[in-house]
Amino acid sequence: MFFYCVPLTQWWPAAGITVTFALQDANGKSAVDRLFGLKLHTKLKCEETGEEFEEDSTVYTLKCNISVDVNYLHQGVALALVEDREKNSAQADRLVLFKGSAKIAELPPYLTVQLVRFFYKVDVRQKAKILRKVTFPMEFDVYDYCTPELQKQLAAPRLALKDYQDKVALERRSAKHLKAEDGPKPAPVLDAGSSSSAAAAAAGDVDMKDAD
Repeated sequence: MFFYCVPLTQWWPAAGITVTFALQDANGKSAVDRLFGLKLHTKLKCEETGEEFEEDSTVYTLKCNISVDVNYLHQGVALALVEDREKNSAQADRLVLFKGSAKIAELPPYLTVQLVRFFYKVDVRQKAKILRKVTFPMEFDVYDYCTPELQKQLAAPRLALKDYQDKVALERRSAKHLKAEDGPKPAPVLDAGSSSSAAAAAAGDVDMKDAD
């Protein structure tokens, strides 16, 4: 698995539009949707009126919001999936606040994660960059952010992967144990007397009896 950091807000819009129109299959579906399309299912509820709202959407980046409490990638992703939105209420006949969150309903072959480092400062009326360090793992598990339906689909592959990793780990431990057992053995320690006799025997000399 490889990670490559680029200024996504500058590169992705232009590249995405170009590839969308250039590469399409027989059904008119673009290569961007097929390779990078991330489907989200959002559920929102208004506490004031009790109204509920659900929608499905396709995005091309999984955002990681950065705040003073975010130190790791999974924290920023969880924060970005929480959504508060103002919508017109049929019961109240005005704008009301809906609160909820989004879940991943379908994963693409290639997942793009965006660290949201820029925000608009109202007081100075310009963009500012968040320089806070965010630690990310070499393998990013998004299982907890998926819908229950997608989690069921991922259950069997995840179990197969875990069994394979356990098997590889066991084989490595066994190989390491055998290597330790078959290692070089220490040479025997001989005392001074026995060492001289052994040296003479090795040279072909024999002890002679005294003549009568």
